[in-house]
Amino acid sequence: ESAVISSIAVNSGSPQSTAIYEPFLPFSAIVKDQYNTPVVGIIVTFTAPASGASGAFADSGSHTTTAVTDSNGIATPTTFTANSIGGTYTVNATTNGFYGTAGFQFLNAATRYVSQIGNDTSNSCTDSLNPCATISKG
Repeated sequence: ESAVISSIAVNSGSPQSTAIYEPFLPFSAIVKDQYNTPVVGIIVTFTAPASGASGAFADSGSHTTTAVTDSNGIATPTTFTANSIGGTYTVNATTNGFYGTAGFQFLNAATRYVSQIGNDTSNSCTDSLNPCATISKG
């Protein structure tokens, strides 16, 4: 008996925010069958909005890409980088043959915070309580 996909869900990486033009942390979806067992080798399509606040995947250079589930049923797309438009949006993960969607909540933060006592190490500069020391446009 073949597996019947019964769920696709956020595995990791949601919600999250980053500054405009900056990459998000990795995120992934998990696909399971009717027995709640992870399904291997399923193509998952990740789709961000085509306009407005959104971003682009490293491999496709566009707002959509695919990834294949691994031995744990987890599909992780390539690096996703925020575009120039600030705002909140959802990146949806879907798979053929199943109507459910896993929605990843993202924020492109248009405001960056800087302070003389800021820290530039591993900092997106988007939190007023954790400002950067310097800001440069990449």
